Amino acid sequence: MSIYIPEDIKNEWIRFGKSNNYSTLSKFIREAIEFYIEYKSKSILKDKKVNLDLLSNLSHELKEPLTSLKAYLQFIIEEQSDSMEDSVNDMAKKAFNQCLTLEKKIVENLESFEPGKGDDMENNNVQYDILIIDDNVETVNFLITYFKRKGYTSKGLFSGLKSLKELKNHIPKLILLDLILPDISGYEVFKTIKTISALKEVPIFILTAIPPSEVEKNFQIIKPTGIIYKPFNLADFNETYKYLE
Repeated sequence: MSIYIPEDIKNEWIRFGKSNNYSTLSKFIREAIEFYIEYKSKSILKDKKVNLDLLSNLSHELKEPLTSLKAYLQFIIEEQSDSMEDSVNDMAKKAFNQCLTLEKKIVENLESFEPGKGDDMENNNVQYDILIIDDNVETVNFLITYFKRKGYTSKGLFSGLKSLKELKNHIPKLILLDLILPDISGYEVFKTIKTISALKEVPIFILTAIPPSEVEKNFQIIKPTGIIYKPFNLADFNETYKYLE
């Protein structure tokens, strides 16, 4: 096998090989190819075989808990800072900054390669403003609390099919829709909603931890009102208020 590469890349490969005890450049290339094939092949995630790229899945799995942690910290800092001691406030800010650092590392290291569920949440009040369709319990819990503080009522559902059934009985002012759900994909939920005449004008914001490059590939399949990427900032929801008021 012959590989034609610029001299600077060749020298970079040689330097890496020597620093990692590769006796020959060909051995380094062989192991690099084997590594690439392993991570591009089917991977085991949560004891289930999946065809999605391992790095994309890992990015999503890390972003989900980080979303809740970051959101709660930001909420505490913005809403409760006056009632907290300065030392506690400083610790909350430091923890929030560490969340930002971790988010940056996830994006840089896991997405640069890219071109716990319970029952549905009970809500006896049929009338509500926002339907949250997301399979992460903590994310849903936080958003219900957050929007309640803003004066809006919400209902959370963790299943795409149950959400479609729910929409037959109530039309919300706005829908927050995750793309990865346990039964059918968020893309299918979106397309089905848009085929129902009574729901066509309901604004839908995609709420996802999928890397932006993957979501952008499907812009022709769906045209959402907006997209909010996890881990989100509370300011990311500012655009939703004009549809809720």
